Amino acid sequence: MAAVSTIWLLRCPWKRVRSIWSALRVTRSLICALLLALADVTPAFADEPGKLKLDALIQEGDLILEEAVRLDPETEEVLDEGERLDAVEKSLRVDSAALDDAIKKHNAAMAALDQEAKDIRTRCPYESEDVTLVDSCNVSARTLASAADLRAKEAESLEEWQQSLNQQITRQNATKSQWAKRKQESDARVALNRGDLKEWLTRVNAFFASDPFKSSQNRAKNPTECGAERIGGLATLPPVTALRRAQTCMKAVKARG
Repeated sequence: MAAVSTIWLLRCPWKRVRSIWSALRVTRSLICALLLALADVTPAFADEPGKLKLDALIQEGDLILEEAVRLDPETEEVLDEGERLDAVEKSLRVDSAALDDAIKKHNAAMAALDQEAKDIRTRCPYESEDVTLVDSCNVSARTLASAADLRAKEAESLEEWQQSLNQQITRQNATKSQWAKRKQESDARVALNRGDLKEWLTRVNAFFASDPFKSSQNRAKNPTECGAERIGGLATLPPVTALRRAQTCMKAVKARG
């Protein structure tokens, strides 16, 4: 029960933030849709045809750009964290390979000691009157015991290394899992913003081709910001660049109209 409560307390604030953000997006969409609808059905109340739609598109574009700018550092941070985790994972793989190699060498050394012990047992009887043989066997036994002690200490070090590496891998896996979730959520927000931007640019391009905008553009004395070299190829530009150019043009028309 305690674990469930802790998880709920950690996740609840994030869900609340997402709910607020979703509400803000819905509010923004409703306001922009209402302004555009009013621009379509009540042009008589505007100073000139298209003025209200121009204002609505500018306001919506500002909101989309603000969101895109806010998402940029978040996306950069997620990507940087992913690169850092990849570097850590690469280092852990190197350490794991080194540990495996050390364990193989240790096991081979232990097998050699075991074979040496068998050779000593074969060569050295339990009792013998041959003093030279006894001395030789005792020296071999002491040397073997000393080597076995060193290998035993080596085994302890390898076990500590393995435990430490396993703990690092467990932490890395948990961190990578949390990062993957953050990246998925970040990617979803970016995709949503890019979708809004793409749809906005489609409506802007249609508006630029409309008679009301051309009339407003003429009244504003055809600002250079609206020249063909500036807004003629919006579809070929990076979305945010296209948004900025379109906004510059519309704001110039509004300011001079």
